[in-house]
Amino acid sequence: INNEQERLSLKEVINAYTINAAKQLGLESEIGSLEKRKQADFIVLETNIFEVDSYEIHKLNPLAVISDGVVVFGELDRSENH
Repeated sequence: INNEQERLSLKEVINAYTINAAKQLGLESEIGSLEKRKQADFIVLETNIFEVDSYEIHKLNPLAVISDGVVVFGELDRSENH
């Protein structure tokens, strides 16, 4: 049985874990999306997750991990060319 119409899209899953979770907590003005003056812990991956098969995302390598505004793993290229 193929229930593809009942699956969540990648964007829906990301929203569920980020902005929608923040809304459920009543914290969407503080967390849940990458915006100026909001708190965020996030990773920078080697490839855009929307450009790979969703079953392969777990194989992507992180280039950097940012927690509380500090790069705790890897590094970010802050040149204006990127």
